[in-house]
Amino acid sequence: MTKEMRELEARIQLCFDEAEEILNGSDKDKNVKAAEKMEEADKLQKELDMRARIEEKSKKAALAKAPKPEETINGFAIMAKLLRGRRLSEEELAEITLDEKTHETLISGTNATHGENYLCPTDVDLAIRELRKTYQQARDYITVEPTKALSGSVNFGGNPTDGLVAFDDGDALDDQVAPTFTNKTFSIKWYGAFIPVSQILEDAQKANLLGYLNRWFVKRAVISENTKIFTALKAAYNSGTPKAISGLAGLKSSINKDLDPSCLINGVIITNQDGYDCLDNEVDGNGRPVLQPDVTNPSIKRFKGLPVVPFPTALLANVSSGHFPVIYGDLKAAAIMKVYKNLLFATSTEAAFTKAQNLIRVMEGFDVIVGDTGAYIYGSMTATA
Repeated sequence: MTKEMRELEARIQLCFDEAEEILNGSDKDKNVKAAEKMEEADKLQKELDMRARIEEKSKKAALAKAPKPEETINGFAIMAKLLRGRRLSEEELAEITLDEKTHETLISGTNATHGENYLCPTDVDLAIRELRKTYQQARDYITVEPTKALSGSVNFGGNPTDGLVAFDDGDALDDQVAPTFTNKTFSIKWYGAFIPVSQILEDAQKANLLGYLNRWFVKRAVISENTKIFTALKAAYNSGTPKAISGLAGLKSSINKDLDPSCLINGVIITNQDGYDCLDNEVDGNGRPVLQPDVTNPSIKRFKGLPVVPFPTALLANVSSGHFPVIYGDLKAAAIMKVYKNLLFATSTEAAFTKAQNLIRVMEGFDVIVGDTGAYIYGSMTATA
């Protein structure tokens, strides 16, 4: 209610009060005078009603012009609609269309596909990232960099052994002391899975689809990434020939001598289940375990202060019988995993027609490059005699 409307209400009430006072008086013309006050009140009431209608109309017009709050788009519902073969709204389509605002596939050449690739919706991508955290990932121990480019190069700097150059103002820099870099190229390669989904999807799309994605894509994606990372680390070190290490004494000596001390600051020791079991059963001369639990996290064990991380032997195979792999050093300085910034997906309602199922194809793109081979050791370790 406006200020003018409140003033009108007060004047109307005053007219009623004055009319009542006149009627209760002894004036012989009280009826005429009281009627005049009521007539004045009626005129004021008409003006008040008119102002009230105008205010109501203005409020409705303002609400119509006000921007409506954006509704959160459910990415799982989008994927479910596509699986049912239903059309998407413009807002839903914008959520999953490639950055270039086209429907053209990113896959080409020998990997060409006939399906239409879409970006994984933001909330679906986030849910997949959270699921990844429940698995042992080798990517957690190297450097991961998102990229929008499908190919490119990365410069790796070597570990310097000399200090700064002394020179006076105006002196030219000697080319012999200029920094040197190793240039490594990368090319994004695509990996994916076909996920069979029941044609009957319940209303809880998120719970249903997330279960499918976990079983068929996330687990397999972690396996593929781990395999590629370990393969790259082995191939880049000493032309693929692991360093022979004899027992814990050999491992201790190699850590002390073969690695720059700076590589131990963020260092880690990675092995497989067989290697971890061998290390975990090692005891010193007093019968105490050599691997010591981390005081902040008892589930993690350390050797010379470095965390020892086991991976499945099925993924990180033994070098040979009785020789298990052990990778140690600063792997974040040694390797970079270039990951295409978005997951891609496509759907089909016909590909699995005979099984009464629909299909989702989910793909990720990445490449692993190893540049600084001096930051880590890839060893072949035997048990202490």
